[in-house]
Amino acid sequence: HRTDCRDLNELEIAIEGALRGMDFPLTSNNMSDQVKYLMAVDADTRLSKDSITQMVYSMETKPKTLALCGETKVDNKDDSWVTKMQVFEYYTNHGLKKAF
Repeated sequence: HRTDCRDLNELEIAIEGALRGMDFPLTSNNMSDQVKYLMAVDADTRLSKDSITQMVYSMETKPKTLALCGETKVDNKDDSWVTKMQVFEYYTNHGLKKAF
């Protein structure tokens, strides 16, 4: 339970609004009192069986960690030249963002 009373930032307000729209059980005015972890994935994402366990373990053992990103593998990378270009763009952009 949080003891500090700070205003929610813009992202937290948006997340809280989205969760309320899904009838997520929020009983207080502060989402941070209820939600410790939030996992966002694309609709076509597949997770390994231990993904959530690894995420929680990493967050619990390294309290300064603010966010995590898993390994990305593209299934249809060899389907056409378009998907090959998309994969190239994705890996170069994603890899550079992770590096900094």
